[in-house]
Amino acid sequence: MTTILSGSLNKEKTEAFTTALKDILTLGILKIILEFSASDKKISINAVNDNNTVMAKINFDPCLLDGFEIKNDFSYGIYNLDEFIGLLSIFENGCDIKMSEESLGLSFENNALDYLGSELKKIKVGPGAFSIDVFSSVFDWDSKKYNSLIRAMNKMPQQFVFIKGIEKKSEIELLISENGVRSNSFGITIPCTGVIEKNFKHFLSKESLTQAFNTSIKTFNAKICDICLVLIGSSSLYNVQYFIANSEG
Repeated sequence: MTTILSGSLNKEKTEAFTTALKDILTLGILKIILEFSASDKKISINAVNDNNTVMAKINFDPCLLDGFEIKNDFSYGIYNLDEFIGLLSIFENGCDIKMSEESLGLSFENNALDYLGSELKKIKVGPGAFSIDVFSSVFDWDSKKYNSLIRAMNKMPQQFVFIKGIEKKSEIELLISENGVRSNSFGITIPCTGVIEKNFKHFLSKESLTQAFNTSIKTFNAKICDICLVLIGSSSLYNVQYFIANSEG
């Protein structure tokens, strides 16, 4: 094994890295590729679930790898994220790391793990360049402030959440309901940035939205477009973009 990356993570950085991976797992994504950049010492992840309905882009702050040696850019595949997180938790107080393109070695005191990476071709990733320039509306989401919607999503059997905006209004509505039939419903209104230029109504999977709101990041800048809802958030050592595809309803 030719070592490409080597260094040590302390407890705080190990916890931040593990938390980001747990968030990806919460989104229902089990297979990921870690992308390592030698020039700026960055780790990035561009992951997508099996149904192509949820995508997660995560970029870690370069300080995560302060003191590391990285000889060249490389990619490392993880096929079972749940298993990997469970093993990583053994090293919650920090660890020494050695990596090649084929395997990852973690060690701390008398504990040592040699974890074989997956073939990259077996793992789907999100689009390399994914940008959206036109948004129907932009609003700020706070999971604590709008916890009532999350509680209702957890209790109600409906499968979709509608996001609705009315022309010339400066608020949007998130509504749990069935499409086209009479049913129980629960909704909240949220102020949006600016005035809505035209009416819109999008259907989102309640399951996917609940997963995103149950990640460790509780506040997002949210952007609504014709194909998806984009949730943009950050933590102390990484920033995220979650893309939740619009559904047919």
